[in-house]
Amino acid sequence: MRFRFGLALILGLATPALAQQADPVQIINGGAPVSNSNPLPVNATVSASVSGFTPSASGARGTPLSVTISDSSGNLPTGTVVIVSNAGANPMYCNVNGVAATTSDQPIAAGAGNWFAFTIPSGVTTLHCIATGGSTIANTLGGSGLATGSGGGGGGGSGGSVT
Repeated sequence: MRFRFGLALILGLATPALAQQADPVQIINGGAPVSNSNPLPVNATVSASVSGFTPSASGARGTPLSVTISDSSGNLPTGTVVIVSNAGANPMYCNVNGVAATTSDQPIAAGAGNWFAFTIPSGVTTLHCIATGGSTIANTLGGSGLATGSGGGGGGGSGGSVT
């Protein structure tokens, strides 16, 4: 009995251990796994410049769209960004996805000063909106850049550059 136990012990000790490879991320991060509470340190310089919204030189103003309680659509003005404002008395929901509007789209409250800026996906040429509570009017302005200002709802903001 002792012979078998001793042989097993000797064979067990003679077996080479499997080498464990160190995780380079854990080495960089002080040996701890990367997580929300233990983020990976990054040394980087980031620089960006974002220009403010500039209306297109031609074709910037779209034809006002009469929006009803069913999907209403109209051509988008020229540009890569369109500002859609609600000039009527009822809330509306709009998209530039090339699909019929539903109340799951971007809401734009009723009244002057309420708007939303959409980046227009490549190949999309149509604005789709639907109103609730009655019809309203969607005005559009096309251009490029980051729209700044107040989109309504009691908030305010200002533009600037990101550095």
